[in-house]
Amino acid sequence: MSDLTGDQFSIEYQGRTPLQYKRGSQIERIAAVHPDVPPAGRATRPRGRASSVPDMDYWHPEVEVGLGETGRPLKKPKVVQNPSAAAPGTAAFLDYEVRPQNEVYVHYMNTRSDMTKRGLGNRLMDTVASQFPQHRINLGQIESKHVYNMKQRLSREGRDVVGNDRGWSG
Repeated sequence: MSDLTGDQFSIEYQGRTPLQYKRGSQIERIAAVHPDVPPAGRATRPRGRASSVPDMDYWHPEVEVGLGETGRPLKKPKVVQNPSAAAPGTAAFLDYEVRPQNEVYVHYMNTRSDMTKRGLGNRLMDTVASQFPQHRINLGQIESKHVYNMKQRLSREGRDVVGNDRGWSG
C-alpha cells in the first residue's frame, strides 16, 4: 500500500462535499482514489464533542469523543459515526465551487497524512484547472506552502490564479 505512486490513483468526482462551509452552497468534491488505500479506522479525541466530529476529522468514519455537549468529561467515551468522513479509498480531496464571473473558488484541499509526497494535491489542482480552462482559480486564504507553490506553478503556466499568500514567498 505504501508503495502506491500518484499516477496509480484515479481522480473521481464525488458530488457535493459532506463538509459544512460558512460560505458557498454548491460546493463539489473531487478526490484521488485507489482501492488499496486502507480505511482510516477509529480516531480518539478525548477533548472532542460529538457535535464537533464532522468539523474536526476528515478521514475517520468513527471518532471516539470524551466530552459531553456541555463540555463536561464523559464517564465512558462515546463512539460517534462521522458523517463527513471521506469516501472509502480516498487519499486526498479538493472541495471547490464554480462561481459567477468565470471563477472557481477552492474552499479546501487535504491529503491523508500517510499518503503525502505522491503529488496528489497537484493532480487535483490540475484537474480543476483543466476542467475550467477559461476560469480564474481563487485559492482564498492560502494556509500552506504547498498550495502557494501550486499557485506559483499555475501562474507560470499562464493561468489566472489569485489567493492571499500571507507572505509565503519570503
